[in-house]
Amino acid sequence: LASPSISTTQQPGSATVGGSIADKATVTGGDNPTGTVTFSLYNNSTGTGPALFTSAPVTLSSGTATSTGYTATATGTDYWVATYNGDSNNSSVSSATSAEPVSITLASPSISTTQQPGSATVGGSIADKATVTGGDNPTGTVTFSLYNNSTGTGPALFTSAPVTLSSGTATSTGYTATATGTDYWVATYNGDSNNSAVSSGTAAEPVTITPATAATSLTAAPQIDLRAPRLSVGLGRVSATLTSAGKPLTGEPVTFTVGKTTLCTAKTNSSGVATCNLSLANELRVLLANSYTATFTAASSYLGSTATTKAIIS
Repeated sequence: LASPSISTTQQPGSATVGGSIADKATVTGGDNPTGTVTFSLYNNSTGTGPALFTSAPVTLSSGTATSTGYTATATGTDYWVATYNGDSNNSSVSSATSAEPVSITLASPSISTTQQPGSATVGGSIADKATVTGGDNPTGTVTFSLYNNSTGTGPALFTSAPVTLSSGTATSTGYTATATGTDYWVATYNGDSNNSAVSSGTAAEPVTITPATAATSLTAAPQIDLRAPRLSVGLGRVSATLTSAGKPLTGEPVTFTVGKTTLCTAKTNSSGVATCNLSLANELRVLLANSYTATFTAASSYLGSTATTKAIIS
């Protein structure tokens, strides 16, 4: 029998998990070779052990044959071996077991993200939603981080525990905004055995945090005793309660006034109540006006508010 030669070419020489690879063989020399070529793929360079894939015999056409495609399922280096099966005039011949390495690398999915929501007030809850597509059926988890800058540098304001993908999506737990400004979510898909990790852009998800609205309510009018022989300092007092979203604000200053005259300023306690005693002169001012006003001036995290009430005279 004549002895033909076989040369081979990977189609292509590298791919990602989930991609299709094939092999092409060219048979030359011998005595006008006809017949078929069988292609096998191994996960080692010695062509031992069970083949990852073996094609049905492919008929030579003009001296060449190309295998059907094989979908790569794992990372590593695989090796094609092509065997010309011979005919009545030509002996069979195989390519070298290490001649055709194919590098299989991790697939590269994509990640898209959506703020939940894109703006909030101080004290409000914000979150992030990630969708992972492409790659090779991505599984695993997504980690969410929140930064106060668009470069994703410095300590994160918040980093979630890894959230498991479900139907390709994952949503972070909520974060309570603590200061005004613009914060930025960064979502990172952590990859799996077949897919590489990928992160959203550091500036892709701005969230605008604006001041919350504070509400001032007057809960106790000044008590001015007109039955006493004379008005005494401290008999009168003014009080107001400061809240935001129904929750008391602690340690915030409230100023009490009559007209353009400032009576006093006091900070709210743990219940959101600010109280101060009036001097004799200020008691008289409240008495004459029969009302007073409490004002909370806008702070970095809250809008200002004011309220006016009638005085109670006993």
